[in-house]
Amino acid sequence: MALTRAPLLRVLRNVALGLVNRIPAIKRGITLKLSGLSRAKMATLPAPSQPGVRKQCNKNEFKIVA
Repeated sequence: MALTRAPLLRVLRNVALGLVNRIPAIKRGITLKLSGLSRAKMATLPAPSQPGVRKQCNKNEFKIVA
């Protein structure tokens, strides 16, 4: 869609993007999807429960737990 060469398709693309730019809800949704912020709740890591997983020490150092 971004690299259309036909003049008519470019006009249609520009009109569609212009309309999308005027609707705040759609604009916000596209912005969140492109930035990855809409998936922020899925970005949490599971707690380390397996051997060999790094755990944080009291001295702000990391060590490998066997």
